[in-house]
Amino acid sequence: MIKVINLTPHDVVIVNENGEEIKRYPASGNVARVNTQAEPIGEIDGIQVVRTKYGDVDGLPNEQPDTVYLVSLVVAQALHGSRTDVYVPDTGPSSVVRDDRGQIVGVKRLMQI
Repeated sequence: MIKVINLTPHDVVIVNENGEEIKRYPASGNVARVNTQAEPIGEIDGIQVVRTKYGDVDGLPNEQPDTVYLVSLVVAQALHGSRTDVYVPDTGPSSVVRDDRGQIVGVKRLMQI
């Protein structure tokens, strides 16, 4: 059996084709994050513009047998495909389900970057 650990700050909800919840992965309380550094590059209409440089990932445990981690898209991208145990909720238009206010209520699948 696979252990799924959610390292995002919110529950990840998986829904079926009808938008009904079929699985919920509660936030674990630990969050994987990417270290960032803002580099000023100019202004647009009097507003400062920065370029964000991404660094190392913090809060992601070492790989464990039969364990996968749910992380944010930016964390997965920062790993450059180096971890096969890392997945993200697929919030693309063919997977995401939203409520009447446009808030995400769930996704139909996970994806790997």
